[in-house]
Amino acid sequence: MLTKSALVIRDADVLKAVNERSRAIVSFSFSSVDERTSAIVKPGASSPGERLDAIRFFKGQGIACGMFLLPVIPRVTDSPQMLEQAVAGPLSAVKGQLRELAGVDESAERVVLEVLETGRSSDHERLLAGL
Repeated sequence: MLTKSALVIRDADVLKAVNERSRAIVSFSFSSVDERTSAIVKPGASSPGERLDAIRFFKGQGIACGMFLLPVIPRVTDSPQMLEQAVAGPLSAVKGQLRELAGVDESAERVVLEVLETGRSSDHERLLAGL
């Protein structure tokens, strides 16, 4: 399940039953873990703090969780600092995905993934300056 709402906790009993029979995975989309930025990009969505708390809750219930950085918005949500904050969340491994945005190609995806893995990229500023 992929959601941006922490209200999915209300379905914990159903997800636990699914997890016992097969495998449930609850994933949350984040534009940013910064509260202010997230409120602008995803108005009406659960706050990043609420979504991170929900991830902790499901992990405590033995249900696998994921985090998707969607959308990655050049020069808004893609700074190394913001990506580092996302990686520092409650997940042991974070996978970032780029939403298809006009002008974002495979080299941009490579840079974002490099920043997620290492916290920096030599191509980051040069690549994003042209978008």
